Amino acid sequence: MSDATTPGGAASDIFESLVSRTDTQLVYLDPSFVFVEVNEAYARGCGMPREALIGRNHFDLFPNDENRRIFEEVAATGREWRAVARPFEFAGQPERGVTYWDWRLSPVADLEGAVQGLVLSLVDVTRRTRSEHLLRAISAIFVAASEARSLMELMESAVDEVRRLTGVEAVGLRLLEADGRIPYTAYAGFSPEFYELESPLSIHSDRCMCINVVRGDTDPALPFYTQAGSFIMNTTTTFLATVSEAEKGASRNVCNRVGYESVAVVPIRDHGRIIGLVHLADPREWRVPPPLVDELEHLGLVLGEAIRRTQIEVALREQREKLAVLFDLMPVGISILDRDRRVIISNPALSRILRLPLEAIRADEHLRRRHVAPDGALFDPDELPSARAMAEGRPVEDVEIEVELEDGERRWTAVSAIPLPFDDWRIGIVTTDITERKRSEAALARQADELARSNRELERFAYVASHDLQEPIRSIVSFSQLVERRYRGGLDTDADEYLAFIVEGGLRMQALIRDLLAFSRIGTHGKSFEPTDAAVVVKDVLRDHRDAIAEGEAAVTVGPLPTVMADPGQLSQVFANLIGNAIKYRHPDRAPAIRIEAEADGDMWRFAVADNGIGIEGEYFERVFEIFRRL
Repeated sequence: MSDATTPGGAASDIFESLVSRTDTQLVYLDPSFVFVEVNEAYARGCGMPREALIGRNHFDLFPNDENRRIFEEVAATGREWRAVARPFEFAGQPERGVTYWDWRLSPVADLEGAVQGLVLSLVDVTRRTRSEHLLRAISAIFVAASEARSLMELMESAVDEVRRLTGVEAVGLRLLEADGRIPYTAYAGFSPEFYELESPLSIHSDRCMCINVVRGDTDPALPFYTQAGSFIMNTTTTFLATVSEAEKGASRNVCNRVGYESVAVVPIRDHGRIIGLVHLADPREWRVPPPLVDELEHLGLVLGEAIRRTQIEVALREQREKLAVLFDLMPVGISILDRDRRVIISNPALSRILRLPLEAIRADEHLRRRHVAPDGALFDPDELPSARAMAEGRPVEDVEIEVELEDGERRWTAVSAIPLPFDDWRIGIVTTDITERKRSEAALARQADELARSNRELERFAYVASHDLQEPIRSIVSFSQLVERRYRGGLDTDADEYLAFIVEGGLRMQALIRDLLAFSRIGTHGKSFEPTDAAVVVKDVLRDHRDAIAEGEAAVTVGPLPTVMADPGQLSQVFANLIGNAIKYRHPDRAPAIRIEAEADGDMWRFAVADNGIGIEGEYFERVFEIFRRL
């Protein structure tokens, strides 16, 4: 120590004070690399007192062949050597993991240039370097998440980043599935045999450290769990030697059985919820020291966010792809217009309807075609649905437009335009080809006209039948009856029989003409359907037929009947005909029994009129409703 009362002594004391207080680690070694002097920072960094270092050879305490070569080169050449963030592992302090240092090894030479010693300056940049490595890994994972086409792509990229960050032999990423299984979504470094053993794990049926971590069943008071819920073990064999056989048997211990000494299991979290695991394994001891696991716990939070984002992006991408397929497969034409009403998106169906390629539609070639309204007038461009929807700010639906194609063919379309709440997408257009429908409507209209004409002719025929045809028949019957009355018995019996046949035939002809007239008027003289109480209708029919019912000794039973939409007159005619037939075609051995009832059949009613008469053979069922057919 210099005399502090002299200027030189004061400077020396100040310098020594600075050296002792700086965080930079300073060492002076002789040419044989024996410690001559070290400052407190270096001693603290080595975890040894200064007295234990001074006088000892550097490489006896910290053996490292590469560092010895560097020292020897500087001592031999007298040239300074520098390094930035140089990794170093303390052999006696493996729990520190890989540390990083900025080095400066400077020679101290005499006046002749001979090296008399070495000054080693070390700055611990471990925290900064590890943070940089972690940030690079985080950045790479987020980039992978933004570019991944699938969750598998992200997980495989994440496995590579974790291996690069940690340097361990094997890394696997597990995700917790809904059924409780935690298979490896991606992995590297594990043997196929190990994968087959470990991938089928389930939180419901297995017991091991992976299960404990994913379930959050960890106790930080135990030496192999961290405060953040990770498992860490760097000397597996040594640790298991302290565990009883019973405790070993209660757990799977697959990692140790395949030779992994260093094992870490770190939770992957998304907003605090554990969704999976980062599993690291290495056959060497102390490959997952606490500082490294601490970094991985931060990475697990980032990875959880990246997984969630990727799952959302993948789901959205799949939805977009499905919507794109649906858009292309839709049978109706769909198009999107911008603020200038130019087509920016259209689907293949629109091309088929307009007979134009997509490029021509997007070039607005379809607007140069004639657009005709149902009344035959040409559409003004400002009256087209797209223009109206944009001007009025509301949907314009199902506007029928006839479009003239390039080959002269005309196609009918129904066009709807809907305003959209986007800056670049302003109007959505749905175009439906209704050509076949319009043709069907035209055909139906023609058929309706034809039917109306036919009905008019039928009415004329009914008029003829009721007047022109009935008059000669009436004359024939009247004169035949007159002859029969005047000359009955005056002629021979054959003549009497022939006259009876003529009268009977004439009467039948009159009845047929009346029936034909009634049938022809069913469609033209019917009333509109209205609520009709079937019970009242049947009551009136039975009253009108009371004489025939009494004469035939018929028993009529009527069940509950509903009110239905019907023409009361035609419904009355149906019941009158059926009841009359039941009495007329009775069985010779028993009095008629007639039952009238109804039952609901969906939104309809099924009526039944049953009797115990002679019935109809099954082979004639199809002919029952033929006009004027008697069975």
